[in-house]
Amino acid sequence: MAMISTNNKAIVYDLGPQYFARYDYVNSVLVANIRQQNLEVVATIISHQDNDHAGGLTSWKQAGYTATFEKFHPSGIKLPCLSQHFKFENLNITSLTADSNHDNNNDRSCILKISNPQHSVLLTGDISKFIEQQLVSQEVDLNATILISPHHGSNTSSSGLFIDAVNPEIVLHSSAYQGQWSFPHSDVVKRYNDRDIPQYTTAEYGHIRIKFYPQSYRLEFAREQESYWFE
Repeated sequence: MAMISTNNKAIVYDLGPQYFARYDYVNSVLVANIRQQNLEVVATIISHQDNDHAGGLTSWKQAGYTATFEKFHPSGIKLPCLSQHFKFENLNITSLTADSNHDNNNDRSCILKISNPQHSVLLTGDISKFIEQQLVSQEVDLNATILISPHHGSNTSSSGLFIDAVNPEIVLHSSAYQGQWSFPHSDVVKRYNDRDIPQYTTAEYGHIRIKFYPQSYRLEFAREQESYWFE
């Protein structure tokens, strides 16, 4: 899951997994972080329905954030997100679903781009190379400063064509420590390395925060802090 915040307002993208039908990161990390930073959540987006992206849904609703789905999911969260452009404080937001009719649930992932004149972030859920090719052929503006790698760095994604279209300065892989899929895949890591793009994984660094400034940005890593931010 990711949170974009500015001027004490926030948009949440995905809600992380739930384990053993009782533990999730919404209560242990997300809500605590929101309260600590005194943020107002104005919208929530679910990229697709897999547990690792939507597992915290029940806890999120119980925490009082049901109304925040209206902006991206006016017809319900089980349908693809609404494709739209809008202004979020000082940021430009673009959302789209490349192919909502495709059989692969991953390829129905909502794509979100957040930008201002200096920087941009691209979130792509679990889209595959098939959708990457579609986005490039449709000349969708994919260029971004920061890329959250598609499908956690799976070799089903991050094609060379897509990487070149995004041309990111930094790539973040959202992956579990010693996870069963061993993301990011070595071939994917090589494709980014071949283009001299720095890579960081949550498996190694824990929660990653990026602070943006007018002409620069800075990465902060939870495991380098004396105590986690949500504490």
